[in-house]
Amino acid sequence: MYKETAAGAPEPNTTATEAERAAWEVAAMSWHHVAVAHAKNGAPAQGVPAMEKAAAIYAGLGEQLSAAHCRGLLGDLHAEVRDMTAARTAWQAAIAALEAAAAQAAAGGGELPAGPARDLEEFRRKLSAAGGALA
Repeated sequence: MYKETAAGAPEPNTTATEAERAAWEVAAMSWHHVAVAHAKNGAPAQGVPAMEKAAAIYAGLGEQLSAAHCRGLLGDLHAEVRDMTAARTAWQAAIAALEAAAAQAAAGGGELPAGPARDLEEFRRKLSAAGGALA
């Protein structure tokens, strides 16, 4: 039903049934909310592993926009604990995924949905304010 990523996070396998996939989506949302709760309660560092799990699960499900959203929020968590290298790395990963999705949408004559488009602009602003992309 699942495998573990190199970071030890659970990730759905490609043969997951529809019910298993739905369960993984709930798990990803739950980890996301756990991370946000830690941040809101003044413990952003404790939210990092939960957000990493959410991003990995979404990526394993092929939900690249949701995975990118979680990676960007992971950057926010790192920034809150003043780990700007990790924050910039996470924001860069989110931006790269969102730009790839935007390019794919544009190639088909469309555009990013409103939420991911806002994420892209927000993460670009944060990355720029933090000193720009890492080399």
